[in-house]
Amino acid sequence: VSVTGTVGLQSDLPTITQSLTINGGSQTSFIVSGQNINDLRPFAVNAASSAAVNINNLTVTRGGGGTGGGIFIQGGANVTLANVTVSNNNSAGAGGIRVSGSTLNIVNSLITGNRTTFQPGGGISASNSTVFITGTRISQNTAAGDINTNGGGLYSSSSNTRIENSVINGNSAESSGGGLRQAGGTLLMSNVSIVSNSISGTGNGGGGLHISGSATLR
Repeated sequence: VSVTGTVGLQSDLPTITQSLTINGGSQTSFIVSGQNINDLRPFAVNAASSAAVNINNLTVTRGGGGTGGGIFIQGGANVTLANVTVSNNNSAGAGGIRVSGSTLNIVNSLITGNRTTFQPGGGISASNSTVFITGTRISQNTAAGDINTNGGGLYSSSSNTRIENSVINGNSAESSGGGLRQAGGTLLMSNVSIVSNSISGTGNGGGGLHISGSATLR
């Protein structure tokens, strides 16, 4: 599928349950908008590990799904976002992207302006997953609401996370890990800039980075 233009959704798109490639013209020429409609999530993937889902060259914005405001991935699927902007999505559980028990690859993308309330992961929230991020900026995302709102940019729980050649900046959290919170699992970072992130309340600290688990930084 290859498309351009702006799609203003009135309801969720059908859940992706098998291998699929979606190609937009560019991050600015194809925009999928949830139009800030409550409980409307633009993309959901629930597929087995044999499924390869590729979403390329588009923007996902203004979603409001209950879990994963813009994109929710589960079921073991292998999902790649390349040249994708995920922006200005809001959710009570993971503002921009939520990935559970699956594999998420983010390449040359922008995760910005997303917000979660009462659950961790303003930009991205991952649990029991494998996450690879390269050439990507995670910026101006917020996790706010109570003591559980950790990881303004990225929250990774019991997941294997690898980030390289990326920037994590200007994110904020209520409790800990304004930029990134790694809770268990492993974290490998190479050539990553973590700047101007913050926490706004009392908690475990780490305005930029908070780790409880295994980490390799270089």
